[in-house]
Amino acid sequence: MLGGGTIHQAHYFFERFEVHLKTRALPPHTETLHILPGKLGYYAGMLGAAALWFEQSS
Repeated sequence: MLGGGTIHQAHYFFERFEVHLKTRALPPHTETLHILPGKLGYYAGMLGAAALWFEQSS
């Protein structure tokens, strides 16, 4: 899963990345591989940092 602001505008990136991974990884590991944008979108990094801070401070 990829996400955050840098991936937000890179929809063309996913197909190329998936093809590249499938040429480099072993077939059993790539049969069901799909590269998709993360559901949290642009705010993924900020939400991840907040979750880590909350986890470590409690």
